[in-house]
Amino acid sequence: MRAAILSLVVCISIGTASGAQDMANETALVINQSKITSAGSLPFHLKAVLREPNKKDSSYHAEIEEYWAAPTKWRRTIKSADFTQILVVNGDVVSEQHTGDYYPSWLRGEVTALFDLRAEEFSHAPKPAIKKERPEDLLSVPMNSTTGGGGSRGNSDPNSPAGAFMAMLNSTCQRWETKVGIAPVQNTVYTNVCLRGEQPKLLATIDAPGFRVRFSDYKDFKGKLVARTVRLSLDSNTELDALVTELSEWKNSDDSLFQSQSSVVDKDPSQ
Repeated sequence: MRAAILSLVVCISIGTASGAQDMANETALVINQSKITSAGSLPFHLKAVLREPNKKDSSYHAEIEEYWAAPTKWRRTIKSADFTQILVVNGDVVSEQHTGDYYPSWLRGEVTALFDLRAEEFSHAPKPAIKKERPEDLLSVPMNSTTGGGGSRGNSDPNSPAGAFMAMLNSTCQRWETKVGIAPVQNTVYTNVCLRGEQPKLLATIDAPGFRVRFSDYKDFKGKLVARTVRLSLDSNTELDALVTELSEWKNSDDSLFQSQSSVVDKDPSQ
């Protein structure tokens, strides 16, 4: 059975340069369509809980709340044991209050995945794109697995073994390399972005240096499919889930939420 599956999956097709660019354009479109902070999106109120799955005593725990009216008008609150932040953007004024010595990378990674993905950073295709399902990934999927929890419109949850298997069978991946460092001391790093599904296609995974994320449990929000679970891999042994517990349209016109906090920050509000 496993041999039959491997023979089915070990099928790699390499597209032309124009095909790679088409895939890059499609990837950018999919990211922007699922991003709830894209220009023209509906105002929303979101709550999310960050936790390490199946570990009650984990130190990785936080709560995030965001009121978003427009790309230049929003308020984000982050609370964890060692770091808290209230970040307010109102036009050209960006202000914040925070406690803690530094913004932990695991928190920053989840916030980026939830709100701040930049399509141009994850849709580059200087070389032909690759559509590939890796057989080594399939070996970790129990053959007696049953179908895992599903997202909307028939998309299985890739965080379950069976869901990962099915997502891999129906995924299109874009891969490119980037040189880092200064010649002659340089290394090559790789970025992979996978889409899954047919119509609509959904963002499945981003595997970039220092940023490995899986998106699942897509549900409709006013005509836009939004992932309700975002899994960030910190290392080979540690994963962190951001679970969206509330996502609703925000119709309050009260601007008091967007008043400046105690300190003004001179920086790009999307960072």
